[in-house]
Amino acid sequence: MATKLEEERWKNFWDKYCELFNEGVKNKKVRPYDDKLLEKLREVYYGGIPASIILLTPKLCNGHCYDRALLLTHAFKEDEFRLVDANINSIRLHPNYIEKARDKDTGELKKNYATHCFVEKTEKDGSVWVYDTTAMVAFDKELYYQMEEPEVLKINSKQATETYFEYVEIEQADLERDKYASAIMIPKIETAITDEDPYREDLKREIEIYKEKIGYDALCREVEEDMKRVGITNDED
Repeated sequence: MATKLEEERWKNFWDKYCELFNEGVKNKKVRPYDDKLLEKLREVYYGGIPASIILLTPKLCNGHCYDRALLLTHAFKEDEFRLVDANINSIRLHPNYIEKARDKDTGELKKNYATHCFVEKTEKDGSVWVYDTTAMVAFDKELYYQMEEPEVLKINSKQATETYFEYVEIEQADLERDKYASAIMIPKIETAITDEDPYREDLKREIEIYKEKIGYDALCREVEEDMKRVGITNDED
């Protein structure tokens, strides 16, 4: 259980975080994913699903910052960017993460339990924006560093990132081969949408765009027929 001091530190941090976040929204130093970005992400696929859908779905982003940050960089091919690994306050000070990281015998915290990954993209005007796929927004770098106080552990340049096996694998994705996974994944994503999701209307739109692109209804019928042919039934029916 978190100590009283840890609980107090978290409350103070979170109050300040929310204050700075709201100020950032007003001052346009915090911005949501825009249509231009989503258009690029529609052409990036992971497991047969467009990145525009994955990165708008909270349940597919929370806890997957390394994978999602790497996925996002595929929309920045024409821009300068870098991937940053760092310990951040929203993990470092969170009582739940502290409790998981605490050694039961010594009470000491495991090293780098607060590690997070985010993208820093340099705009044409020289400004730098942090894209945090867990927060699901872009922050002015100065504001983000004020809020999260990152302890930077590693910086991965654009050139280095583009050579990673995982990056190349996404580049070589075959939609015709992988699209059949959507018959399983899309219904799960649609079911997971809630009224609290910040991008729920954008997400619904992206799903409809994707369904039309791949002929989703016909694909589902094809998958269903294939399942019947090999004796597999849908237990949910």
